Amino acid sequence: MAHFDDLTPYVYFHPEEEAPGTVNVGWLDASHPFPTGETSAGFRAKLERLCRHRVKRTRGRYLCDFCKGPQKPGGSAEIRVAGSGSIYAAPELIHHYVSAHDYLPPEEFIQAVSAWEPVTEPEEDAGGQA
Repeated sequence: MAHFDDLTPYVYFHPEEEAPGTVNVGWLDASHPFPTGETSAGFRAKLERLCRHRVKRTRGRYLCDFCKGPQKPGGSAEIRVAGSGSIYAAPELIHHYVSAHDYLPPEEFIQAVSAWEPVTEPEEDAGGQA
């Protein structure tokens, strides 16, 4: 997976398909430092639900750069959440980064996730992961 600084314009996977104002959040890798801090349980719970609403699924799988051992979590899609004046594009691993590695996303992303309400819940994949 590529690294992108938070709140930079989204240019990763078919950026021409994105709405104007789409920006990156949570595109982390081990070679770049990232902000850390505490987030609320409510934010983490909402973010976990949001990560079930995946877009731009790929056939490849990206494993967490920060976890050690054979059971690294992975992802192969992205999420979107609309905020005040921006749409935030994040890898589906963002919930893992927040929960397991204390990644602290920008406050405006936290506010957008906290305000998010799903229109419908996604159906579960055949593998049991929604």
